[in-house]
Amino acid sequence: MSSLFRKYAVSRDYPVLMLLLVVALGLIFLANDQTQNGPAQRVAVDLMGRLAVPLGTLVELRHLKSENEDLRLENARLRLEQLRLREAELENVRLRRLLHLDYLNRYDALPARVLGRNRIGIHTLVVSVGKSNGVVEHMPVISSDGLVGKILHAGESASTVHLLADRNFRVAARVRRSRAEGIFQWLEGDEGELAGVHHRADVAVGDTIVTSGMSSIFPKGLPVGIASRVEIGQSVLFQQIRVRPTVDFDRLEEVTILRSGWNTLADPFEFRPAGF
Repeated sequence: MSSLFRKYAVSRDYPVLMLLLVVALGLIFLANDQTQNGPAQRVAVDLMGRLAVPLGTLVELRHLKSENEDLRLENARLRLEQLRLREAELENVRLRRLLHLDYLNRYDALPARVLGRNRIGIHTLVVSVGKSNGVVEHMPVISSDGLVGKILHAGESASTVHLLADRNFRVAARVRRSRAEGIFQWLEGDEGELAGVHHRADVAVGDTIVTSGMSSIFPKGLPVGIASRVEIGQSVLFQQIRVRPTVDFDRLEEVTILRSGWNTLADPFEFRPAGF
C-alpha cells in the first residue's frame, strides 16, 4: 500500500512541480527585462531554489525505480537458473546410481527418460526410446532400485512400459536369503504379494524379494520388494506374504531397458542397488 501511495504521490506532484518551474522561469525572464532587481526576480530565484530539491528527488526516484525493475528481473533470472542447476544436479545423482550398477555392464543396457504415466486401466509409463533404438516388446525395464516392468508396446521413437505395479503383471520371484520361490503379483494400494510360497518355507519380514530367473523375459536377481508382512494360517497350504516394492513408481524419471545379454549371465545374483 505504501509503495502504491508513493507512486500516486509522485505522479500527482510531478505536473505541479513542472508548472511551478515554468512560472519561475517566466518570472526570471520577465525580471531580466527590468533595469534593476525587482520583487519578481527575487520571488523567482527563491522559487527556483525551493524547486531544486523536489525536482532532484523526482529524478532520483525515477532512476531508483528503473534500477529496482532491473534488479527484480535479474533476481528472477538467477532464481530460474538456480532451479535449473538443482534439477540437473539431482538428475546427475540418479544417473550416477545407474552407471555404478555393475549388473548393467553385463547387458546391452539402454537408458531412457520417463515421458508420461497412466493409472487408468493398465498402469504404464511412456519412455523416450523405441524401435529406432532397438527396443522391442517384452524387454525388461529396471531402475537403480530394482524391477520396473517390461516393454508393452514399442513405437518408433517412444515405448510403453507395463509396470510391476499393475494387477495384471506377474513375475517369478524368490526370497533372496532362503531361496523360497513364488509368483509376485500386485494388490490394491501400494503393495504386492508373493503367492504360492509353501507354509513351511523360511520367510521373514524384512526379506528382500528378487526375480528368480524362471522366465524367458526377466533375469534373476532383480530386486522386486521387501517382505512387509508374513502370515501362516493353520489350515492353509501357502503363506500370505505382503511385499512393499523397492521402486517408487510415482517418482521415476529415468529407467534402463535391458535389450539383451541376460541369457548368458554368469552370476546374475550380483545385482545390488543402493541400500540392499
